[in-house]
Amino acid sequence: MSTVVEQTDRGADSRGNGRRFRKGSARPEALPVIEISRQMAGSLEVPVVLPAGLTTLSASSILRFERCRESFFRHQIKREREVTNARMAMGTAVSNAVTSHLIARRDDRDPTIDSFVERALAELESELREAVCTARERKASEEAVRTGVQAYAEEVIPLLDDSGTEILAVEREVRFRFPNTEWSVLGYIDIETSGPVIDVKFGKKHKSEGEADFGLQPSLYMLARFLEGTDPSSGFVFHSGRTTKPKEGGRWRIVPEHAPSPRSENQLEALIGHIAHVAREIATCAETGDWGYSTEGWWCSPNVCPFHSSCPAGGLR
Repeated sequence: MSTVVEQTDRGADSRGNGRRFRKGSARPEALPVIEISRQMAGSLEVPVVLPAGLTTLSASSILRFERCRESFFRHQIKREREVTNARMAMGTAVSNAVTSHLIARRDDRDPTIDSFVERALAELESELREAVCTARERKASEEAVRTGVQAYAEEVIPLLDDSGTEILAVEREVRFRFPNTEWSVLGYIDIETSGPVIDVKFGKKHKSEGEADFGLQPSLYMLARFLEGTDPSSGFVFHSGRTTKPKEGGRWRIVPEHAPSPRSENQLEALIGHIAHVAREIATCAETGDWGYSTEGWWCSPNVCPFHSSCPAGGLR
């Protein structure tokens, strides 16, 4: 007995969740791949539907559930609004500007660094419209984004050019699902190239090699591409930028530095089992009404979690 994970194709320009999408090249025809071993098949029982009308799981929602089920319940089930802050706005703005700039270069539109900066600041302004931040935070974020994309043009783009890396697509939606279910696993890949998959991160600290090697988001991207027929050994890298200039070295790093982080078929098979386990746990929480609270970590603090002040296990007194 074996279990097959099916790939579903919603089209390369899908905007199902309202996220702005910039089309790269057409996605390849989806393929039903991966047969799970007999030993693993029993662990792949999943609910046909998810609670509260949920139709997708993503790397971020799976991580949210694993870190804090109260946060998952309030965000995904009760649909409580989560307000953007300056930190989140900067990350989104830089990522969107980078992908737009790279696809413009690929299509020989010869964008300038000034247009790159202008696009990044426009993206930031859009993200900040609904953000909660002070005037000082807004000004600091504008400077961080401006200098951040300038540094990307100076430090990272020459490395892409020297290596002959071809940009294939940006912000492409990928989906896959388990057989006979009414929900899917969803992701948006920042940059697909003739080499590794690239995810752009812009924050206070650089991403680590461990996050590239074992992180859920990179692994999910690699799994989705593997289900389409792409060799997972092509690997993954972060383009990791800091919001402030470090005392030494450049503003941006390619992580891992020496070679992209690959995934093996065994790792991807294990990830399928992990996703199935999370889906079963979500269904159990909904059936029992017992969601529980956070595991201990940086995410359980008033500076990070928007629900902390009203959470019985957090700031509610």
